[in-house]
Parts: sequence; structure tokens; C-alpha cells
Amino acid sequence: MRPRLTAGAPTPRYAEAHPSGDHGGPHTRFEAASPLASINVVAQSPSVPRCGSVWTMRVVRCFYACLFLATMTGPASALDPLRLYTVRVGGGHGVYLGKGYVITAAHVSVGEPHVVIAERQLPAKVIKRGDIINVDLTLLSIDQHLPDLMGLKHMSLCQDPAKPGEAVLVGAPEGMLNSEVLSPLEIGGTIPPKYQKSLISYIARGNSGSGVFDPEKKCLLGIITQKLTTTVTKQMNGQQTSDSRDVAKYYVPASEIAQFIPSEIGY
Repeated sequence: MRPRLTAGAPTPRYAEAHPSGDHGGPHTRFEAASPLASINVVAQSPSVPRCGSVWTMRVVRCFYACLFLATMTGPASALDPLRLYTVRVGGGHGVYLGKGYVITAAHVSVGEPHVVIAERQLPAKVIKRGDIINVDLTLLSIDQHLPDLMGLKHMSLCQDPAKPGEAVLVGAPEGMLNSEVLSPLEIGGTIPPKYQKSLISYIARGNSGSGVFDPEKKCLLGIITQKLTTTVTKQMNGQQTSDSRDVAKYYVPASEIAQFIPSEIGY
């Protein structure tokens, strides 16, 4: 069995692991949850005017909250307040942390990233950029005026990791998806230790940068960065065939996010 970690097309050098099992048997590989995508740079929308009265601020805040909810499509979970904190970044997603900061996957925030929140595209500044080989995270900064108008506050990082079998929510502006934490024993194959405690059941493609949330505590468990694919190779009628299946998603846990965020930010 061979674990392999890839981001889009390129394959990192560290990906190979010592093989186990017989030749031609099943192997496991990790891939980015969505391929690297180019960023379409469009004209920046006009800035939101700053309001002078408390009453006007409330009206504007209500307008943007209603506008955001009106764009939602999906089941009743669409009204989950956690969804307000989900944003689009480049070819993937991200989570608004508060104070103008957004956390996402490094491989989706290439180039000069923009953040789309409440259907408004905002320019973003890279505060800290990781990489697929070490920590696949990037911390961005945006003008916090619009999030403030929407009433978005501080998004807490979960203090305790989720356990196998526990339900989680995966958030994106398009909708909240139900998933659950998996044990490596449910997947099989040889999975590197780093990834064994942060796996959830496979959900729709293209979740890189999406937040994994605790539905009860309303805190952030992690950021999705990879998918886990199992491939079974076998001989049939003298010919070798392979069958691949996506079985899980890996997320960078909250503990690593906390270490990644610069201490001077005071998060």
C-alpha cells in the first residue's frame, strides 16, 4: 500500500511512504480536495459607505444579512449561523475568523487572492502563507467593515478534537453539509500518522478551504485541504485493472491553525 499526497497536478517529494502488503494490492493516496484553480480578477465593487447613525447602521446590517441569506440555496441547514462565516477564496473556500481575518487552504489562495463574502468581492492581503508540504494554510486579511455590518464576530477554534463517529458540519457559501469523523480503521491502507486523527467521511468534490465545524459548540474544528482516495489494482483475464474511490477528506485541525496564526494577532 502506498500513501501519496498531491496538490492538483504536482506531486510533493515527501509523498512516498514505505510500501506494505503484496504488489498489486490496494494502496492509498492523498490529493488536494480540489485542483489548483486560476483566479479571475474582476473590477472591485464600490466600497460600502460608512453610516453615521446607529439606526442607519442597523438597517444596512440587516440589508446585507438578508442579501446573504437570499443567495443561499439548500436545505434547512442553510440558516445555520455558521454559514455566515463561510467565504469563497480563489478556486476554493475559507472561514471568516473575525477582526478582518480569513483562514483558508494555501493551495487555493495562490497569486493575489480575493475573498467573496455576502456576494461582495473584497481584495485580500496575505498575512501568512503555508504550503502543501508543511501546513496547507493561508491567513488573509480583508476590510472588516462589511463583516461588521453583517454582525460577524469572533469564530472560536475548538479546544477539543472531534472523535470518530461524531457528527460535524462542513461549511461553504453554497450550503452546509453533514459529515462525521472517521477512524483510520474504517478506511484501511497505510495512512501517515499526521492524517489519522483528522479524517471525515467523503463529501462532494471541491471543498478545499472549507471549514469543519462542531454543530453543538459552534466552533471551528479545522480546514479541509486533502482528500483520501483508495485504489485497488487487480488482475482480470490476464490484464491489470485499477479501481479508484474517494473515501475521506482530511482537515488541518484547530490545534495546528492556532499554532499557524501569528501570536501578534492576538487571536
